[in-house]
Amino acid sequence: MKKTLSYNSITYALVLMAGLFLLLYYGIKPESFTAKHRFYPEMAAAAEKMQRLQQEIRLEMHRRGIEIDPAVDRLDSGLIGLEWSGITTTLGNLESKRTTVNPDFAALLVRLFKEAGLQTGDCIAANCSSSFPALNLAFIAAADTLELNAVMVTSVGASTYGGNREDFTYLDMERHLYGKKLIQTKTIAYSLGGAGDTGKEFEAEIIEPIKKRLDGYGLIFLYEPDFEKNLAERYALYMNAAPTATASTAASPNAVKAFINIGGNLLSLGEYTDSIDRKKSAYRLGLQYKPAW
Repeated sequence: MKKTLSYNSITYALVLMAGLFLLLYYGIKPESFTAKHRFYPEMAAAAEKMQRLQQEIRLEMHRRGIEIDPAVDRLDSGLIGLEWSGITTTLGNLESKRTTVNPDFAALLVRLFKEAGLQTGDCIAANCSSSFPALNLAFIAAADTLELNAVMVTSVGASTYGGNREDFTYLDMERHLYGKKLIQTKTIAYSLGGAGDTGKEFEAEIIEPIKKRLDGYGLIFLYEPDFEKNLAERYALYMNAAPTATASTAASPNAVKAFINIGGNLLSLGEYTDSIDRKKSAYRLGLQYKPAW
């Protein structure tokens, strides 16, 4: 004779099982905890500074009547540029640009600098394009937080969705932030970037007004069509700007404790010269391969 459980018996059994599962879940589940990194105070300070810089850039763009396209710049950072402009150099990846607006990149740079052994007052060299405005500002936030002596050179040209607004370039952003006393580290010299690092592809009527503005900021203008000469002059600029340099002699190479590259500037990455004659093809190394850094 078959026995059947009543509705109340089934309900009671299910409630009992549910209670048992809850007891096991909360009894076995470990307590959550937050472990702070040993460089947490400096990392947090840099990220907070980066947030302030983004906010100020966003406000300044609104003041200037520059629209931020929410379909492109989803976080309303002001640090994602146009798909194309007169100072666009190459194709860039929009997702990459969006990723870099995370303020935690400033914290990451602090961690990397500390792990590399950098200390307050150390001199570091930075060669940047304008392709990743957010990363450039993250670098500045990290350098300021750690009180590093950064010698920074930036090129005007930018890949798609980078700092490629002709009326508000990355260097215009940087100048605005410096004028507001929100940053201490800033670019000391600039090149046009793009083809040959000399902006060969830029129209004169577009680049000349930009150049006039940047010259008015007191920046050193770097222009040398010959790659090897350009490389030597850029390296000399870093050495001469190092704190141990004097009026008559450059600093020793080990005065610059680290070299940082942001973006794809020719002088950082180097150049491949192709030729029909394979023996004449060569890859010329850029700044990041200098053994003296």
